[in-house]
Amino acid sequence: MMLTIKRDFDRPIEHGQYFIELIKNRDKNFDDFDRLGYWCDRAHLRQIARSILIHFASDIINEALKKK
Repeated sequence: MMLTIKRDFDRPIEHGQYFIELIKNRDKNFDDFDRLGYWCDRAHLRQIARSILIHFASDIINEALKKK
């Protein structure tokens, strides 16, 4: 899974200057991409980043607990 965040200063602030893209199954076969893209402002960017980090952290912790 890959997360990219890009900022576009040419876009109006009220339309969101940050583009968040989450890509799963990235390889050379473009038909198998699972992508989610979203324009947002800075406040939403922080909330989305926190949610993603919590999700991945909980998955890592759960996986580690299963191995013991």
